[in-house]
Amino acid sequence: MELKKKHRQTLLQELEVATADYQEHTLLRYGDKCNKDMEEYYEIRIFLAGERVELIKKSLIDGEIDY
Repeated sequence: MELKKKHRQTLLQELEVATADYQEHTLLRYGDKCNKDMEEYYEIRIFLAGERVELIKKSLIDGEIDY
């Protein structure tokens, strides 16, 4: 699907959310007070958030969304 103006605006908003999610989980994982039982959880959350950021960036650069 080719991106239109509203698609781009929505993707830019989602990019902000995904980037904030990535940063938050990174801080929680590598912060001083990280619970050892939660380290693996945060690592997966960091990975998924990073993939989401990359997918949104790719969609914006390519100008389309692949389903």
